[in-house]
Amino acid sequence: MPFCKSSLTLFLSGILLTSCLQRKNSFTETMQLEAGKEFILHLDSVTAPSGVCLQYVNGTDSMPGNFLAQYNPENRDINIYDFSQGTLLKKITFPLEGPNSLPKVDGFHFISPDSLILYNYPTKSFTITDLKKNTRLRLYPLNSFKTYFADSSAILPADPVVSTNQPVCYLNQQLYTSGHILYIGPGMDKKTLSSVCRIDLKDSMATNLCVSEKYFKHKMWCGEHYNIFQTINKEKQTLVFSLPMSDSLFTLDIKTGKISSYYAGSRHFTETDILPFRNDLTGNNIPGQLADLQFFFDHPSYCMVTYDPYRKVYYRMAIKPSGATSRAGLQLATSIVIILNENFEKTGEIVLPDTYYAFSGHFITPEGLYLRKKETENEDIMRFTCFTLKKK
Repeated sequence: MPFCKSSLTLFLSGILLTSCLQRKNSFTETMQLEAGKEFILHLDSVTAPSGVCLQYVNGTDSMPGNFLAQYNPENRDINIYDFSQGTLLKKITFPLEGPNSLPKVDGFHFISPDSLILYNYPTKSFTITDLKKNTRLRLYPLNSFKTYFADSSAILPADPVVSTNQPVCYLNQQLYTSGHILYIGPGMDKKTLSSVCRIDLKDSMATNLCVSEKYFKHKMWCGEHYNIFQTINKEKQTLVFSLPMSDSLFTLDIKTGKISSYYAGSRHFTETDILPFRNDLTGNNIPGQLADLQFFFDHPSYCMVTYDPYRKVYYRMAIKPSGATSRAGLQLATSIVIILNENFEKTGEIVLPDTYYAFSGHFITPEGLYLRKKETENEDIMRFTCFTLKKK
């Protein structure tokens, strides 16, 4: 009899879990993305076809015409392209000596067409540069900041990442970046964890924000892949974060500091499919790094989230292994785009072929969402498709 009772309990629990998942995955599909024209970026002979850091910038009177900025990892310059032609206009380089000297750039973000935030990884420093005057306004090395965490635990300065998926979010003299920190717990135990860092340029203070306690203090496998992807809705002063292992999106209200979460999962997999996150991997039975890497590519996960200010929607991308392999023997992945309105209600979801990148190379213009396609024939170009948002 006890066996029957426990079986019934498990059965009813299973029904309840299935019902909850169905409710979460049920939504009214009112929007869809439609593939349109292609855009080709023509690279020069010394520029790598990389989508590590891309930004679309609207032109002004001082810099007419819209342009696309690309970070070139080969020589760490910033290339500026005429968006109407896809051709190189100029390169932004910085002297290594003199009053305006700068170390090589590892990431960037245009505050305006004339004002640029630069990031240098070795020194963990941000610099604001006036492009019209070609002068460095101020250097902000994170090592000189007072750095703390919300629960007063000791940490070392943040180790931000600046990329297309993890752009610098700038608002009201504050920078928001995501990356890794070394967390030192009450028992002096040390862990490398993913975190969001708020950098106050006025007070020279850096605060690490805990987006989700559920994931924060767990040692995750293949740590370099567990970055926090972010975007900003400047009109509503809201930061939005996407964690690779979570069905939910997390939001930070910049005015109040309140952190909230909203279900934004794919109908093609659930959080329980993204193993081994249902276990805390702080034990000794952790597989090696190569096995971790293979596991990462063999399982689904979420990646970038980006806000579209022209259509007032959010796009969240995910990847799911397609089961096929490339000529080089690499696992191919299917890209998924989830569409949410400003209230974080899911309004659409589309599956793209494995010819699109989910982790690098996207930008938004008044025309639509540009996603990078894999180019196998010509290394001197980057190819994009413009997806427009349509009512279904």
